[in-house]
Formats: sequence, C-alpha cells, structure tokens
Amino acid sequence: MFALLALSLTACVSNDDDLGTDIDLNGASLIPQGKADPAIDNRIVELYKKYGTYFLYDFTMDEATWGIVGGGSNYSGYTINPADLNYLGSALDLLDETFLSLHEMSFLKQMLPLKIFLADAILTPWGSTQSLMTTSTSFVVGNMGETATTIMAWSKYSFCQDLNNALFEYIVTSGKVVIPSTFYQVSDYSSSAESWDMYSSDVTSFNLNRPTDEGLAMGFLGNMSDWMSTSSKRSSDVLSYLQFMLYIPASSTEWDRLLSYPLVKQKYEILRNAMINDYGFDPQHKEPIVFD
Repeated sequence: MFALLALSLTACVSNDDDLGTDIDLNGASLIPQGKADPAIDNRIVELYKKYGTYFLYDFTMDEATWGIVGGGSNYSGYTINPADLNYLGSALDLLDETFLSLHEMSFLKQMLPLKIFLADAILTPWGSTQSLMTTSTSFVVGNMGETATTIMAWSKYSFCQDLNNALFEYIVTSGKVVIPSTFYQVSDYSSSAESWDMYSSDVTSFNLNRPTDEGLAMGFLGNMSDWMSTSSKRSSDVLSYLQFMLYIPASSTEWDRLLSYPLVKQKYEILRNAMINDYGFDPQHKEPIVFD
C-alpha cells in the first residue's frame, strides 16, 4: 500500500530512458508505472512535474481508498476498475478538458491532492456507476476508459462539475485555503434560504440552483436549510461562491443581478480578493465553459 502521509519527495533517474525520470516517494518509485505506452507514461511524469500530483492508473482497491475519513467501511461493496490502458491518452485529454485546463497551473500545484487514481469505472453496491470518490488525501476519478472517447457534451458538464466541486470542497475542508473571517461575519447563519428553481441554459449549462431574492438579500447564493448546522452552512456558503464564480462567467449579465445585493457583493469581493492576493488565483471565470 502506498503511504499517503506527508513525505519528502526525491527524484531518481530511471534506467529506461524511454520512460523519463522516476519520481521517488520515501524510497518507493511510483511513476512511471511502466504498464502503459511509454508516451503515456512520459505524459504522466510531466503532469507530476507540473502539478506535484501522482496520476496513477495501476493500483489496488485498498490503495485507492486509503485515507477515507471514517474508515474504509464507507466504501464497502464498491468496486474500482483501474483505467483501461487502451484509452488512457483520451482519458487524460478528458481530464485536462474538464478539470485541469480550467485553473491556473500555480493554483493546482498548491491545491491538488497528492494522488489522483485513474479509474475506468467506479461501481456502487447498487449496480450504478459514479464519476468520483474522494479520500482525505486523494481523488479517484472515473470515466478513464472507453467512455472518455464517447462521452457526450452534456455528460462533460456533469463530470466537470463533480471534479471541480470536489476540488473546492477539498481545499476548504483540508485547510489548504483559509477563508477570511470577515467573509463569515457578513451573513446571519441562523437564517435559512432555499431555492429549488434551476438556472436555464442561457445563464449556465451547469446544474445550479437560482437563488431567491430573499436569499440574496441575506448574502446567500446557495441553499441554507434549517436542518444544517452553522458549520455546515458556513462551508456550503463558501463553496457556493466558488462554484458560482466558475460556472457563471464574468461576462454573464446574471452577475449584475447577483451583485446588486449589497451582502452578496461584499462577500464576493472578500472571497475573490483573498484568493487572488493570498493564493494567486482568480476564481472568477471570464468566459463560459463550453464543451463539444
């Protein structure tokens, strides 16, 4: 089993020039894994050099689910099929299109988990599939097989949203990003606000609830249900702002409506400026994300 603790990384040179440079983790070389086409293995080594993350296609179930908060029983009955090597090039293209290319390299180098396991399929105990599993230190990403060559545009939006929502949740809950206390001082988290209306495709192709005027007046973009704890509301609030800034581009007139509410504008500016100044990352996407 791979160790997922904070370890020092050292590089060692491979005897196989075709596979590039091995990356050593506490004496155990993880990449290149050597089972894919050499060009693919080289590509994965370059991804490590770029982001500091191991993209792994050969792994066991125990390795992929190690580090789950609450223990491995959370995924009892699940099956993870590693990436299909015949389609790994297309799979990496899909991951780049729907995830990696949407963020600045310097931001991802700070924020990505140590490992991303590439899976052909993630099968639930109920016979369905899902596109993503997360642990405290890694992501397991599905659709890394033949599906990557046939996936339709509408499915890419869903896949993209799963990946990016997971990234935002990971960086907030792991403490990689520290949210300014002033953000939480704007709204009253004892209040509730809910909306079940979805945005139409002329605003965003992503699955987003359209906030009500009442919720916006309180500074909330996302749903704040009565049953949610204060800590859950705070976390959900931050994630909603990050998601809206990615999925609704700055060029959209919807921001005129959203930012006309003083509390929304105040929180938007606090969070966006903090991300730019503290992490060198502007979370506000400029233009619509479009998939073919």
